[in-house]
Amino acid sequence: MTNFYSKYDIVIVKFPFSDIKAYKARPAVVVSNSFFNQNSRNTLFILAISSKIDTKLEFETEILDWQECGLLKPSVFKSAVATIETNIIIKKIGYLSKTDRKHLDNLIEKIIVDE
Repeated sequence: MTNFYSKYDIVIVKFPFSDIKAYKARPAVVVSNSFFNQNSRNTLFILAISSKIDTKLEFETEILDWQECGLLKPSVFKSAVATIETNIIIKKIGYLSKTDRKHLDNLIEKIIVDE
């Protein structure tokens, strides 16, 4: 049985190198809701997380409670959204704080919702 993931879960994902033979573990946040996450395709929408804060775009948001959600370093929500299969998730490490959930929702609105 597949693990169930919820919106705002912080997960570690197998991010493949270009040769597909090796991967690097990277953090991401689940942005799809429970209705989608329970689908039979075992897929999720995720948004990338990076510790490279100095290269963030103007609208990308720093994660304030990074330690509470299981991250090892100060980090930022990147504007890279992907659909992944759940089998590339290594593990769940935490859950966003209420404040960081609001910041993430604002970022998603900026990059996806047309005004």
